[in-house]
Amino acid sequence: MRAVLTDGAIFAIRKENNMALKTNYELMRDALEHRKAVPAFNIDNLESALAVAEVLRETGSPVIVQTIPRTLNYGGVSTYPALMRELTADCAADWAMHLDHGSSLELAAKCVKAGFTSVMFDGSLLPFDENVRKTAEVTAMALPLGVSVEGELGTIGGKEEERT
Repeated sequence: MRAVLTDGAIFAIRKENNMALKTNYELMRDALEHRKAVPAFNIDNLESALAVAEVLRETGSPVIVQTIPRTLNYGGVSTYPALMRELTADCAADWAMHLDHGSSLELAAKCVKAGFTSVMFDGSLLPFDENVRKTAEVTAMALPLGVSVEGELGTIGGKEEERT
C-alpha cells in the first residue's frame, strides 16, 4: 500500500491486479540485493508506452518508466501513469513511474498526485545551496507519501531537455 497526495489530503491506494507498482528505491534496493540492473525507459507517446509494456510482459524483469517535463507538457501529467497502469494491468513484473529531471516542487507534487512513484528534482543549474534546499523541499513533500526522490546536485555534462 502507498499513499498518494490528492487535493491536499493523503489517501491510501492499492491497485488490485497482478502488477506491482514500486518506487525507484524499492526496485534499486532489490536490484542491489540480487546484483541485477534495472533499465529505465523514457515514454513520450502511446507507441513507446506499448513497447515498454511489452518488455515488462516478455521479460518479467522490473523497469523504470520515466517521463520528462516536456513530455508532460505535451500529454498531461496524469496521462502517462494512467496509460502505463492500463497497459500493465495483466503484467506481473514490477515497475516504477518516474519523473525525470523535474524542474519544481509544484511539478513534483502534481506528479505525486497523478500516481508517480518516484520524482527527480534537477536543480543542477541553480547555485548549489539553493539546489540542496529545493531538493530537500521536494523530499519533504514526497517521502512521507511513499514516493522516492532523486536529486541532481551537480552536473554530469551533456544534453538534458533544452540544456547543453
